[in-house]
Amino acid sequence: MTETRPRRLPLWVGAAAIIGILQLLVVFNPAMVEVDPEEMINASHAWTIAQEGLGLAWPLQYRPFCGGCTADALLGAALFSWLPPSWVIWKLVPVGFTVLLAWAGMRTLHRRVGPAAAVAFGLLLVFPPRAWLQLSLIAWGNHYESGVLVLCAALLASRRSTGAAAGAGMVLGLAIWVGFSALFGVPALILWLALARRWRSLGVLVLGLQVVWIPWGLQWGLTGTTPFSGIYQTGEAVPSLARIPAKLGNLFHPRQLMALFGIREHALGKTLGLAYAGVAAGGLCWAAWRDLPLARLVALLVGAWVAVYAVVRFEMGLPPAPEVAVAGTVRYAAPLYPALFLGLSVVLGHLWQRRRWGVLAAVSLVPLTAGMGARGLAMAGPFPVSEVAGLAALDHEAFRPQASWQLHGSGQLDGATAGDDRWSRSLQGYARGWRDATALLRADENAVPLDERWADEPGWWQGIGAAMAEQLDDRGQGGVDYLVEGHRFLLAETADHTEGHRLALRQAAWARRDAPGALQRSVDDHDDTVFTRVSEILEGVPAPVADAAWWALGRRWAHDVAPWLVVQDPALPERLPPTAAGFSEGLGHGFGEHWGPREPVPTPRGLPPGWLVSYELGFSEGTRLRWLGGG
Repeated sequence: MTETRPRRLPLWVGAAAIIGILQLLVVFNPAMVEVDPEEMINASHAWTIAQEGLGLAWPLQYRPFCGGCTADALLGAALFSWLPPSWVIWKLVPVGFTVLLAWAGMRTLHRRVGPAAAVAFGLLLVFPPRAWLQLSLIAWGNHYESGVLVLCAALLASRRSTGAAAGAGMVLGLAIWVGFSALFGVPALILWLALARRWRSLGVLVLGLQVVWIPWGLQWGLTGTTPFSGIYQTGEAVPSLARIPAKLGNLFHPRQLMALFGIREHALGKTLGLAYAGVAAGGLCWAAWRDLPLARLVALLVGAWVAVYAVVRFEMGLPPAPEVAVAGTVRYAAPLYPALFLGLSVVLGHLWQRRRWGVLAAVSLVPLTAGMGARGLAMAGPFPVSEVAGLAALDHEAFRPQASWQLHGSGQLDGATAGDDRWSRSLQGYARGWRDATALLRADENAVPLDERWADEPGWWQGIGAAMAEQLDDRGQGGVDYLVEGHRFLLAETADHTEGHRLALRQAAWARRDAPGALQRSVDDHDDTVFTRVSEILEGVPAPVADAAWWALGRRWAHDVAPWLVVQDPALPERLPPTAAGFSEGLGHGFGEHWGPREPVPTPRGLPPGWLVSYELGFSEGTRLRWLGGG
């Protein structure tokens, strides 16, 4: 088939921009957006780089092996250097990858297949399956981004020039750094070029792949870690053929296909999920058999992904029936979607050219119906939630713990002074408090007294509390004994700072909120007997310890019953704790973290009038710290 060149490049740029705007609008529907702490750590990393410089890019990687986390953080830092660190601005990072995918895919399809195929690709991105719609809005720094880059590399390799093949190798190398899930692209592209006897292109592609050693080398030099550090458990580093039956059963289970391609809320979702998978697989096999442009390349990409997935450890979640997996648990399939969209577009473009209108309608009906349903859900209530525009993207609380030990391990704390901005001072204070308290509690020979010049910094006290939870609760059982011991430590090592002690103890209690101890288990049922059991456990402990335990339980209670940004009216039990000084404040803090800034402050049914002041105080504090960039 003769290749046709796009007449107007800006046409596809404009179409890609429209797709990006549609993606960004979904951010204003909290029911469609998954709030992931890993993503918010990336955003906090981005803000730290923007404030402190590129020197903290690699030392503060979220995980040593997660190059994509650093890639997203660098992109976010570029945005935050001239725009506010808001939730919406941060979402421009994942939206940007979709815009890149849309432009590259439509432009290549226009050239190789024709305008109808390019339009089909755009429509499939406008109306994608719900799982892809949600995954493409999370800056994981991993599977979604790597999948986009793999397809871009494949589109470059499809051009018959050695320069394009070299570029494809470099993009593929970047994709592998972003996420190891991109490795499936290596055998697919090598085999495709070999079958086409494009030996020179194959050689320069392999040469371009070596670009991955640049960020890996920087990582090794700056952090002393290898790209593979920490991602495998013992005995799982090598792919295993023994995993194939279970992994394929997991992948092709009807409820899994429904989660991948259907609509979870609709009774029609299961049928759509199965039909979408069938149409995509059947159309791709037919197109590859007919040797349509790009079809065999796509078939190799999809086949390589399935083959790699079948032998590696990572597995998509499949909850017990009748539950259907949510987007986060099928994230490993994110690289599969771009290739399937491209394959379907090739089929639809060919059918349009041959004027096979009946077959065209039948093939396009299923994917577009599923996608229209997903897009309709994105634009339905509670959309639009205007409060989203004022939210900060940073999660100080999630970022500071891992940043502290990384700063300490790299020596970045030594001789450092606190920055003038609130964020830098909070990070430095937390890191110093954690480091010095850890040394004292371990009785290290180089331990120094706690530096109370930081006593006016809340983050310093919270760092001390985190160290207490780690060092005093050595078995991770929660309970109250470690809090009692921590209370004694604070009295012995610091002056009488009532508010500081409260912050440290509350931080220590919250750090063990999921521990298997009796105190934590008591809240699992959320019934009227909770408060009786907790009151018995806390009987006789010092008042500051009881306050911290009640506060942490109240905050956890709110997290258990409140959806993100969608205000509901959870009723409290009739029998409330008689002496829970901190419970109502913790409850408000947790609701503030989940519901965000609201006026007036939403109040759950059954809240005693005497608790209102402390509840509203907690709500304001939780909202400020989590969503208003309060540090």
